[in-house]
Amino acid sequence: IETNKNKRFKQNSNPLAKKVNVCGIGGIVHNDTTTFYFNGSIDNGNYYSTDDMLMKLLVPNFKPQDCFDLVQLNDSIIDLKMTDCIVEIKIDNSFIDSKMLKGQFYFKKAQILFVDKEKVKSIISGYFDFQILVDDEPMSVSNGRFDLGIDGSNFFVY
Repeated sequence: IETNKNKRFKQNSNPLAKKVNVCGIGGIVHNDTTTFYFNGSIDNGNYYSTDDMLMKLLVPNFKPQDCFDLVQLNDSIIDLKMTDCIVEIKIDNSFIDSKMLKGQFYFKKAQILFVDKEKVKSIISGYFDFQILVDDEPMSVSNGRFDLGIDGSNFFVY
């Protein structure tokens, strides 16, 4: 059991206390905000039973013109508490109402993939962790990892 600010984390009382498998979907730029989508599942300890999960990272005032502009994120850290960024989590079609306590997204590597000297996609990889309050209970997401291959089929600007 981990503690935070003298509150105890309840083990397995919330879906976020279980193992979460996440993969990237893509990104959308709308108005002044870029949203990254991560799709995944929550391991319930049963091979045949998982809960679907969607996590969104909303980054205001970041407006890449195309997927290749995402290389600006290379070796950058977004402090989720000190910025206007928002993390939204949806489990089995229900959004979780939460408050960010602390956390970060670390974009360790962002680079362009070339094939035959042509730009094909941006490859973005990194780590994330954060602590949130859900129904006044602290929850921790740690050791998150993401690898995104983003091209014109999963990146939209409008």
